[in-house]
Amino acid sequence: MIRAIYDTDPGVDDAVALHFAAESQDIELVGITTVFGNNTLEVTTRNALFLREELDISCPVARGCGVPLIIEPNAPSVAAHGRDGLGDAFHIAPRGGLDKRHAAQFIIDTVRANPGEISLIAVGPLTNVALACRLDPAIAGLIKQVVIMGGTTLRNGHFGNKSPVAEANIHRDPHAAQIVFNSGLKLSMVGLDVTHEVLLDNSRLHQLENHPNKHNQILFRLIQGYVAYAKARYGLDGMRPHDLQAFICAIHPEFYRTVAGNVQVVLEGPAAGQTLHYFGEHLKGREHLSSTEVCVAVEAQRVAECYFNALLR
Repeated sequence: MIRAIYDTDPGVDDAVALHFAAESQDIELVGITTVFGNNTLEVTTRNALFLREELDISCPVARGCGVPLIIEPNAPSVAAHGRDGLGDAFHIAPRGGLDKRHAAQFIIDTVRANPGEISLIAVGPLTNVALACRLDPAIAGLIKQVVIMGGTTLRNGHFGNKSPVAEANIHRDPHAAQIVFNSGLKLSMVGLDVTHEVLLDNSRLHQLENHPNKHNQILFRLIQGYVAYAKARYGLDGMRPHDLQAFICAIHPEFYRTVAGNVQVVLEGPAAGQTLHYFGEHLKGREHLSSTEVCVAVEAQRVAECYFNALLR
């Protein structure tokens, strides 16, 4: 069992991950923090509040950073996530309120109140996490683990989804990512190298449509536009669960093979957002720098089974 703060920019695949966390017997959600990314902060925060209500989640939601640290924000990802960020499938008008603290302060307070117990699952731009590290660097030694969905090291024949070499979450705030990767956090990176290897196939996803659990029915309705986008753009018969895998890596690290090393982020130019993984002989002279466990291979079928077992049990 992990106790988790979910730092997110909902986003359809963010919602898939949140739904899994809410249904999993291995995860206790202690907070949701929002950040800009797939859409504006106003939209991602509204979506987080909506999902909390619809999925009957009881933890607080804290609003975070609305723009990158230095660069200008990217436009919303309308093609994949819809105009409202959740597939344009619902009337989104949540009634619940927000925690009064900024997301970065919420992270700090929660970690300090529960030293060694909190897993931080970060699946959007890393701006909130970077700010928390800057405000209170000592939390690096108090967080149980930080698992991010982001980055790519161009392994397994996969490339970036924002540029040929950059993954979207890192590209949206490379300066924040650079701070996080060099913060001393106990950090794991679940990037496109492995997330592109896993498919939630349509035949299994359709079992959610009329499932007795109403949360599964909501999720099925929510993902339809995202699945159609994946079919049109990539020819997939289902969807790649990117953000979900940060949670699964946190509770089942044995599903992933990792290579430890120092990660640096390209901050500007045509390669901005690229994550450079220094390991092995390339780590010489960098041994004193922060280390990240970079996921380089995944047991894809075990990940998919973990997901469906949690939802369809």
